[in-house]
Amino acid sequence: MNRRRTLATVLLMCCALLIAGCNTEQATAKPAAEKKREKQRLPYVKSLHMIDGNKGWMLAIQDSSRRLLKTGDGGRSWRDVTPEAETVIPAYILDEKHVWLTTKEFADKQLVYTADGGETWAKSEPLSTESQMMGLHFLNEKTGWMTNYVRGIGAGGSQIELAKTEDGGKTWVAISGGSTEKEIPVEGYKSKAVLSSNDEGWIPLAASGHPWAYRSINGGADWEFYSLPVTEQMPKEQFFDMQPPIFFSDTAGLIPLYFLTDRLEVYVYSTEDGGRNWDIPPALDIPLQNSGEYEIEMDAVSLNRMWLVSNRNEMYAFDNGWKTVASVKSLIENNARILAFDFINESEGWMAIGNEEGALLYKTEDGGMSWNEVMVKNIDL
Repeated sequence: MNRRRTLATVLLMCCALLIAGCNTEQATAKPAAEKKREKQRLPYVKSLHMIDGNKGWMLAIQDSSRRLLKTGDGGRSWRDVTPEAETVIPAYILDEKHVWLTTKEFADKQLVYTADGGETWAKSEPLSTESQMMGLHFLNEKTGWMTNYVRGIGAGGSQIELAKTEDGGKTWVAISGGSTEKEIPVEGYKSKAVLSSNDEGWIPLAASGHPWAYRSINGGADWEFYSLPVTEQMPKEQFFDMQPPIFFSDTAGLIPLYFLTDRLEVYVYSTEDGGRNWDIPPALDIPLQNSGEYEIEMDAVSLNRMWLVSNRNEMYAFDNGWKTVASVKSLIENNARILAFDFINESEGWMAIGNEEGALLYKTEDGGMSWNEVMVKNIDL
């Protein structure tokens, strides 16, 4: 009888141990499942601006509200530092501390800005002109320019106004165009002015014929017609659209330009001497969508290393010639698209893919040839 009781006791203990073991496995498995659920989708991403491998900014839309988020760990977590004032486009991010956001883009145009990474915000004094803010560009933490749209001029151009700040965005003074005494020629449809130094600047535009732009050599006060060189391969007397210039120093920069024919022909002008001489690599040819619509976004880290996204679904990389980044296609599913991307050097870049319902973040360490998902663990919205 005692032996039977002992055997029964042993069996009960074994069963208890098995049950405990099962519970232990479930207990260890549960955190793994919870860990998997910790990954979060980003909101709808409007733009990415990474400062280095850890620090960066994101402009996003959450519940119809524009939000400014920052990361300090390469995109794994994001913190909302949006000011209380409702913000609109445009915005400008200079570095890890200095950001300018628009709160009023018409009439009494006004900005909010931060000099400490979004911990505190200040308001600019209103700039009262009859125009609409269309672009911001800052050379450093003190000096910047605001481009404002005044009106269209028939079928051949537009009238713009340029304002300048020298105190970090607190006060602005109109310096050319609009109601000022300094004229900006009306020919061509213009986008925002980009200044590469305190003196030299460029106004890109869309027009027809021989490629040209407007250039200033006195800080944006005066603007003159500037003819760009052409190659034999370029279309003649054709509509062209010039993207905002990208400058890496006072003298080294790029001007992307494309022609619209039965396809997009993208040319990127590069200069090392402030525009006295230009190099023009062979074009990138991009097929048009069935609808004929097109959308181009570009990023570059040097004169010879750049990336271009066409219609939010195809990425091309330039490194002594253009090539398709085939790996990006495999990441786009259903109605998702490339929402934003940014590179900090020839190897490291980030890309957000998604739609209005949310986005996933990816990172490359080989110049875009392959991408790995960034496991976003925390979004403080």
